[in-house]
Amino acid sequence: MRMYGEKTKVTNKRPYKIRSKRKENMNINQPSPNHKLFAIYHQHEYGSTQWLLWSKIFPTEEQVVASLDLDFEPELDEFIDIEEIEKIHILELS
Repeated sequence: MRMYGEKTKVTNKRPYKIRSKRKENMNINQPSPNHKLFAIYHQHEYGSTQWLLWSKIFPTEEQVVASLDLDFEPELDEFIDIEEIEKIHILELS
């Protein structure tokens, strides 16, 4: 047990491991080399929902709503954000 005022040993060790992988090194089942990966964010009254979507073109809001069968209500200040993913970083905290 450490007593008040007692000096402690400081280390640069992290209490977890960090691993990062590039999209090219991941097995994420790309349908073809022509497909790009997109992150879809749907903000709604209950929070947000996210999806990963493969597409050969940058999808429109209408295409996303139709393909994901969303109950999209922009009149309630809901919105959809679409971003192309260039690189994926996966971190493992353990």
